[in-house]
Amino acid sequence: GNSINASIGRFYFEPTNYLGTYFNEADEMYSRYFWNYSCETTPDNTWDYADACWDLNFSIPAFAGGYTLDAGLDPAYQDVFTAGYRHRINNVMAAGVTFVYRTQDQQIDVYDPTWSGDYYITNVPKQSDFDESVKFMEYSAIMFDFEKRFSADRISILANYTYTFNQNVWNSSSWRDLFGWTFTDPDQMNSMWYGRSESPHLFKFYGSYIAPWNMVFGINFTYTSGNVGTPFVAGDYGSVPLAERGSYEYGSRNWTDFYIEQPFSFKGVTIAIYANVFRLFDQQLVINRQMNSNASSFEEPTSWQSPRAYQLGFKFEF
Repeated sequence: GNSINASIGRFYFEPTNYLGTYFNEADEMYSRYFWNYSCETTPDNTWDYADACWDLNFSIPAFAGGYTLDAGLDPAYQDVFTAGYRHRINNVMAAGVTFVYRTQDQQIDVYDPTWSGDYYITNVPKQSDFDESVKFMEYSAIMFDFEKRFSADRISILANYTYTFNQNVWNSSSWRDLFGWTFTDPDQMNSMWYGRSESPHLFKFYGSYIAPWNMVFGINFTYTSGNVGTPFVAGDYGSVPLAERGSYEYGSRNWTDFYIEQPFSFKGVTIAIYANVFRLFDQQLVINRQMNSNASSFEEPTSWQSPRAYQLGFKFEF
């Protein structure tokens, strides 16, 4: 009844969908000009000023087409390794442990290291931009889980605890969602923007009990060691980190949801009335904090958990 399992795989994927539009061909050009202060301003229409009054910044095909495509573009992929052990305690209970490691060296995305507007679709990050080899994403974690199936005692339980050793990824992304346009200005490409996107501890518990008269009671409990942030200051192009990404923890959070349901059956049809109480204890703990070190509200909370909420509903089963 016990088991040992492991897997290893390489998973290729196509470029992010939004990149497809940038392969379009278009005859119309989009040009950006800047005033060069060589002409005297008058009440006349700005568009009537001579061409010599303006300097061309860049010109690319309109409708998002015409972006330069790297002829040596490599496919993007993630390597994933898992290993685990599951122990059968008895006929209705089991517990297990699983280790997960995943890594991605490169992503296919838009690249503009000088913020010129002349975009280049290539593999990022570019190692030549950094002092050391930097991956696009790396994640490793260990998860412990416990399961008790519904049985004669009318109780079922699911619980798991995950500790993440690291889930490093570039600014604006999480290891679950890899966002684009990260390498389009010098400030975003600061190597300290590569770091942790979440806190290390996550615990979840779900339990339910069905009373002899078929009333259902359920409870969900979640604990996390909280979101993480990165102190920064305004730069020439965006934000400049003052420490490695994710080095600041906002504080732990937890919340509890409660559920109750009473079914009524009649000639093969069941009508159930149910109620949810979300965030039962109404803690409203801190989710985010001000990370701009120049702001007077630096490190002060900027958002909180939602307050307690109630839901009443009914459902048909047939």
